[in-house]
Amino acid sequence: PSVHAASMDDAADAAESAAERPRELLVLHPDVEEEGQAAVVWCEETQTFGLQKFDASSMKRPGSGKDRRRMSVEGDWVEDEGQEGGEEEAPAQEQDETWEEEESFAEAMREKLDNAYKKEEKRSRLQLHFNRVVSVLKNTKITSIAQLRAMMIRYCRDEHLAQNALIGIEIALHKNNILDSFFERILPDMMARGARILEYFPEGEVVPLQPDADGRVLLPRSQCACLISLMFLCALPSNQMSFSSLLYSQQSYQVAKLQFFLNYFDRISNMLGDEPLGYVGITKNVLPYERYDWGGSKEPLMDFRIQSRSEISDNLEALQVDFAHAEIGGGLLFRGCGEEESRFCMAPELSLACLVCSRMMPNEAVIVTGAERFSKAQGKGYMMQFGGNHVDPTPKAPDASVLSCMVCIDPSRFDKFQEKLMRLQLSRQVLQRECDKAVSGFWQTAETARFNTVATGRWGSG
Repeated sequence: PSVHAASMDDAADAAESAAERPRELLVLHPDVEEEGQAAVVWCEETQTFGLQKFDASSMKRPGSGKDRRRMSVEGDWVEDEGQEGGEEEAPAQEQDETWEEEESFAEAMREKLDNAYKKEEKRSRLQLHFNRVVSVLKNTKITSIAQLRAMMIRYCRDEHLAQNALIGIEIALHKNNILDSFFERILPDMMARGARILEYFPEGEVVPLQPDADGRVLLPRSQCACLISLMFLCALPSNQMSFSSLLYSQQSYQVAKLQFFLNYFDRISNMLGDEPLGYVGITKNVLPYERYDWGGSKEPLMDFRIQSRSEISDNLEALQVDFAHAEIGGGLLFRGCGEEESRFCMAPELSLACLVCSRMMPNEAVIVTGAERFSKAQGKGYMMQFGGNHVDPTPKAPDASVLSCMVCIDPSRFDKFQEKLMRLQLSRQVLQRECDKAVSGFWQTAETARFNTVATGRWGSG
């Protein structure tokens, strides 16, 4: 509300009629409801009043009798509308109820203010971090692996970077035969894209999807390139999604992961200043608990077809199932090398789900649309190798978004073939969980309505 501070003479006059007021800040303008709003307050201790931001933890709202007087926008003392000469004291029970309401209101305001402070502190911390990152990326020229490591150490506190030479990326660059072009074209493009982080995200982060709630994040692919560049350069705060453990590793499958991502950066840097077109969408589907009665279902089974010589990723017109870990991405940036890690390497934009998704609950699935496949993979598990560049033939939407769809669902884990575990795996409780998980992934939404087929493998088979 709009208010005007009164003069000191008015304050003196007001003090005479406020002698019995409590020794605390009294809100004289009762319309104030939210933390931070302008409030006219009276301080008994200093015998002054003025304009302050409303704070429920230190300000008392008007009660009854004399304290119900308020200050008009002209700065004059007036009685509440409909009252003449004040009002009688309320009964004790009514006063107690009023006090409880005021206490409840004050507690809610304190909690709201505390959350606002925490949010502002986090925002300030993120902006401070990215201001430093942006400054380093804009003002540094890199011509060697040693200089790249020195640059990362300036903004990333990671013991791996401090103690190890970046042997892994050097091996990957030689294997991809792009050592010279990396320093001349690819790395400068990555640094330029990463330096736009505060332009794309003024708050310093992508708003994450909330646990146990439906939600969707839609990112232009230019922003995806920015975030993936920062991941590779170990520039995200708190070592979030950092490539540091890959950059120094000499394990062949870890080097292969770097080769996949370097091929992605090579491709987008060849766009000669053009931004990648289209969008990548990350959706969380949450199935209400106890919604489906599988035992009483009369729905017939749908047609299915077994293909022994086909990869899931070859089925371009289908929902492609990712045998996910409950933590999206699994061990992508660590020692993991399963089906999920392989898929995320071939289509690096899938890795953005790791940034915005928390651990999946039994009734949740994550669906990623619009991710383009850039590379081929050879071998399985720890024998995985980079198989070369891949031109994705998946059709595109009018806005140039790739019409791909990956469904991330995590099966119950049974590592060993034991009779006891087999009985548990075939129990009603576990089978109910697996069926509900599949429904949460295959439930049609606006983003998946065009896909009528599911491409899967031995998901949940132990």
